[in-house]
Amino acid sequence: MPLSMIIIVGAGPSGLLLALPLARANICHPPRANSIPRHRTRASHHTTESCIEFGRAGILDDVRAEGFTPDGVSWRRLDEKKTRMEGEGRYKIVLLPLHRLDKILESRVLEQSSAEIKYGCKVVELGEEGRRGKAWVRAGKEGGGSELVEGEYVVGCDEANSTVRRRLFGEMVFPGFTWNEQIVATNVDCNFGPYDCDDSLFFVHSEHWHMVARIQTDGFCRVTYGDVGGFTYEQLKERQPGRFQAFLPGNPNAGQSAGFLLAADAAHLCNPFGGMGFTGGIADVGSLYDSLVGIHTGQADDSILDKYGGV
Repeated sequence: MPLSMIIIVGAGPSGLLLALPLARANICHPPRANSIPRHRTRASHHTTESCIEFGRAGILDDVRAEGFTPDGVSWRRLDEKKTRMEGEGRYKIVLLPLHRLDKILESRVLEQSSAEIKYGCKVVELGEEGRRGKAWVRAGKEGGGSELVEGEYVVGCDEANSTVRRRLFGEMVFPGFTWNEQIVATNVDCNFGPYDCDDSLFFVHSEHWHMVARIQTDGFCRVTYGDVGGFTYEQLKERQPGRFQAFLPGNPNAGQSAGFLLAADAAHLCNPFGGMGFTGGIADVGSLYDSLVGIHTGQADDSILDKYGGV
């Protein structure tokens, strides 16, 4: 039985990347769950796997034109010279900050007559009527009032603090193993050119493992490193200068359910190190798109969603 409506909660990059191909198949309706800041530069590295999904969504050429392709990726110890690996082909790594990728996806989704983005809404209630019955969300509007939207499935793509996941399972419930270490992602306006740095470098060290990568053509860099779990945001900020002095090139001092599906950070908090955070979300989106289209075209039944969910 063909699908007529998929409700996507969250119009960030994962939600929009799912919405675009589904809209082309005339089975998508994405409400916007929350206003998402568009100035963040996180999730800048898009690997081969991500580029394949960008290609399927028809935006890869736009992403390459807006972003840039790094000169290579290398791994090294703090006291060793680099070992360099170049990407190859159409799907080689591309760098584009999240807020700029958002705009590409948003404009392409808005071009689709079968898709609609509902701005300024927040999910306040959700429910369903049996497997393959009607799943629904009630979205509150900024100006007051609410709207009920129904479909065969509701997909929660509403980030780590997902309203959909919390309504289904409770506060911050992520089945499985979680590493104790914290990942700290920072943006640094610094010239690492004199220190024999490629555009993307991964440093291997028992304590000071980190990544340094250029994320914009003007030299703006992402520095991501691991720290001990349990520190507050303020404590991490206090520790940051000392950590930078310990490992950065030049050692700068301190003065410098059945009807509901989950994807990306709403389903699991991925390690963002080396572009793996958003890449995991893109992998979710690609697999979920294939599953839903398989149901829509009669090539699969609902049980394929159990495989998507790892059941």
